[in-house]
Order: sequence, then structure tokens, then C-alpha cells
Amino acid sequence: MSLGYTGMCKKVAEDECLVIYSYAGENWNDGVKSKSGDCQLQDGMFTIHKDDFCEDIERCIQIGIIKIDRECKNAFCKSGVPCDYIAWRLLRRLYIAYEQNGLFSETATFIQ
Repeated sequence: MSLGYTGMCKKVAEDECLVIYSYAGENWNDGVKSKSGDCQLQDGMFTIHKDDFCEDIERCIQIGIIKIDRECKNAFCKSGVPCDYIAWRLLRRLYIAYEQNGLFSETATFIQ
């Protein structure tokens, strides 16, 4: 049985072209690597080019619309995901919010 995953990000900068988020997360299934409370330490960072942001997160990463500048210390890979799973889930949440209101959220979180 999976214990789950969690992640959170917050906007640290935005201009007319880019939005930058810090992020962190935990893989609760990896008791050795992830430490309780690490999700609060925003040690990862990703950048989104605003004009070209779209639902296809994998394509956005491949062509540089999204750049994971620094993975969080609890980053991990999961089958079928093109980058750190925590960042990918947060990017999905940000896109859903962007699609709904046309703005980049101040924060995003998930628990799975």
C-alpha cells in the first residue's frame, strides 16, 4: 500500500513573460530520504514562459516552455512522468487553475 506524496509551490517572481515558483515535496513511501516537514522547505525552483504555457506539460518541458531550474531535495521519478514527479503534479495544478481563471496562482498544493 502506498503512503502517498505531497507537494507545494509558491510564486516568487512574475513579469510579462515569465513566472517563477519555488517548490518542495515529499514521497512518504521513502521514509529514509523524505523527512517530515521537508515539504515546507522550498528548495526547488521552476520557470514557466507564460505565453506558451499549455496543457501538455511534457511537451512544455521538452521544448523549454517550462524549465525545472533546480529539483527539490525530495525529487523522484515515476513511470510516465518526464521530470520530477512532485514538480509535474504541481505544474498540472497550476495549469488547471490558469485554465479556469487566466491567472497564475500564488500557490499550489497536492496530496495524493
